[in-house]
Amino acid sequence: MDQAALVRNIETIQATYQDDPYHDIWAQNVPVMDLELPYRTAVWGGSKYFSLGERIKQIITNRRNWLKSSFAKAMMWSNNSFPGLDLWDFRGIKYWIYTLPLEVVRSTRSTYWLEGLRKEAFESYCQVQKAIARNDSGLVEVYASAKTPYHHDIKRLMAKSRGSGCAYVWNLHAPPNPKHTHTTILSIRASPTHLGPREPPEGRLTVQALVKVQTYQSLEIYDRHAKPLHEAAENTPPVLTTSYSASNQRFIKQRTSAPVNEVTEYFVFEKKMYMPTMKWVIRERLYPAEDRVPV
Repeated sequence: MDQAALVRNIETIQATYQDDPYHDIWAQNVPVMDLELPYRTAVWGGSKYFSLGERIKQIITNRRNWLKSSFAKAMMWSNNSFPGLDLWDFRGIKYWIYTLPLEVVRSTRSTYWLEGLRKEAFESYCQVQKAIARNDSGLVEVYASAKTPYHHDIKRLMAKSRGSGCAYVWNLHAPPNPKHTHTTILSIRASPTHLGPREPPEGRLTVQALVKVQTYQSLEIYDRHAKPLHEAAENTPPVLTTSYSASNQRFIKQRTSAPVNEVTEYFVFEKKMYMPTMKWVIRERLYPAEDRVPV
């Protein structure tokens, strides 16, 4: 790079800082952190352990995960990085009331400190499912982190569905009992990744959360002639959200309800908290270990 180009780059950076003082030219993507899937350890919990030592080891692992999650939440607290909660309203209290957000990690109460994160992560999950059903690559890029195994899996699935010539409609249904579905945070980590000269209002953290998503779903499949290829179902629960859109409506004149299935999945969500317009993106999908039951 010649001297003139170097000067132009410096001028560009200076102009960027003037327009956006919170901009960070050094911000980097981070690998998936040491998020851990906690497993049940009680004798009646369903998990199988070959020895007492193995069970004790899992208890220690669960406790370590809780401590790391608590530390991450303390970092989020000090950086004002809880979604939907402005801690600056607490003023001086924020420096000594750390114990409040550290009470539990897996709470599903609406008053919980991480309620905003749970809601936003679930919305991202629904958007990804809709994008897959609609074969909407643009929407996938918004809600699924690029150049990851999960992103590649989605791309392969979408390419396969395009080749089949079929149309898909994904539906999220109301559960028979609200207690049967939850979006539960099992593990959370945070790392300071913004190195700019001024700290953004939402802090410098990149936050990753391992989330358990329990839902009731159905998938309708139609061939080139709009003939249903799925089994017909009656008396399905009400639909809360669907991928059915105007483009489907032009093709599928008469819909046929599909069987509803209970689905439990585990995803790693990530967000750079200093980028307020960024959505929570899915970084990775995890699968429980064989013979173990997650909490």
